[in-house]
Amino acid sequence: NEPEVIEALHVKKVPEGGFKLFSSAVYNDFAIDSVQSYSNLYSQLLTSTSIQVYLVIGDFDIMDGPTGQYAWLETL
Repeated sequence: NEPEVIEALHVKKVPEGGFKLFSSAVYNDFAIDSVQSYSNLYSQLLTSTSIQVYLVIGDFDIMDGPTGQYAWLETL
């Protein structure tokens, strides 16, 4: 919310109250999408295009570590 930062970022209009770390409106707009599976799209992209894909797997991520990712990749 510092004026020099706002200027440096070329922000044209600052919301009333300034920048916030959390927005219920934004959360609610994206919440419906958070449980959607897009795995079928990855399959289509990998088999129907010549794009190269770089996967980053959270080796140190306790919730979504490499085991689940490797199993998912095997099914593609």
